[in-house]
Amino acid sequence: MQKETYDVVVVGAGVVGCSVSYHLAQSGLKVALVDKGSAAGEASQAAAGMLAPLGDEAPNQEHPLQQLGMAALGYYDGLDEQLKQETGIDIGLVDVPTLRPAFDEQGVAHLQALLTRQQHFLPGLQWLDGSLVHKIEPLLPETVQGALLSPYERSVQAARITLAYARGAAIRGAHLVEGCPVGRLIRQGQRVVGVETTQGPMYAGVIALAAGAWATQWHTRTSIPPIFPVKGQMMALQAPPSLHLRHTVYAYGVGGIVPKSDGTIFVGSTVEQAGFDKAVTAGGIATLLAAVTKLTPDLNRARFVRAWTGLRPGSADGLPLIGPSQSVQGLWIAGGYFRDGILLGPLTGHILAELIQKHSTPFGLDLQAFNPDRFGGWDSASSLT
Repeated sequence: MQKETYDVVVVGAGVVGCSVSYHLAQSGLKVALVDKGSAAGEASQAAAGMLAPLGDEAPNQEHPLQQLGMAALGYYDGLDEQLKQETGIDIGLVDVPTLRPAFDEQGVAHLQALLTRQQHFLPGLQWLDGSLVHKIEPLLPETVQGALLSPYERSVQAARITLAYARGAAIRGAHLVEGCPVGRLIRQGQRVVGVETTQGPMYAGVIALAAGAWATQWHTRTSIPPIFPVKGQMMALQAPPSLHLRHTVYAYGVGGIVPKSDGTIFVGSTVEQAGFDKAVTAGGIATLLAAVTKLTPDLNRARFVRAWTGLRPGSADGLPLIGPSQSVQGLWIAGGYFRDGILLGPLTGHILAELIQKHSTPFGLDLQAFNPDRFGGWDSASSLT
């Protein structure tokens, strides 16, 4: 690689890294986007693409993650047309509502509590009794006692939006370097000035780490890693026209059934602490088939298309890490998104691009809870793997 100096080097070409690069390049900065594999090659390739800030529990609507999630959902408005016009890539945004069914009294109570906490926060959120649920979504079983309808939560083709941001960044002059593992940070005192790679050093005054489940390799050693891989197995089905799924169906602890723009239906996903293992297993497939049987039993007649795994970047406290590190000047972190990477990725790119340029935080968001140094400082040491 010819030695070159950039304004920013972004490490990791998942949805977050590609979005950061796109927004920085859009502002006229000289950007290099580097990945050990390929753009959208890891979690972005594997995600179901649900845009669901409501989550699994009933957090306070003033919680920073809820605020960030709702801002991120709104950031998708018009994004599909914008990226299609700029890059020619259709990101597969699907405007089908999400149904969260309840199968017993405990489930009903949980979802109604969620409704009470969130109905003034998420547009159109409402409770439907069992008879109405079966009318609007015939593929749900008769055992459903009611469901929470969320019309504004949507889904997208995760790999496509990642590739659209990668192409958009390249159109604006960003340099995409694939198949190039990144090693240690190059520092002068407490300031980062570049990174070592298998293709030689790359220099920049700002390094943005968006390396997904691999980000901890640049963090000081801790007893519990701040970011770690969470394996998720998924499968895709192709249903006949007579089995038309009208909603995304999601149940906490069971799984999600997600209709996609190309006519396939994604079923996901397992949550496994398996390190960096990416094998599709018999147990994983059994878990996914059990979700189909529980949530949409008629889809057991759908054709099996494929199965795959992804390594989602979990975090030690369940919150992402976003912003500048105080331990290494010039180092910015965007990681630990777990299931919310596709939801939060586009907005995160905008946020980091603004903050790197010393602009104010978009939408007045409070990012203190996402302090990237809350588990300790970041280090320069990392092997080239």
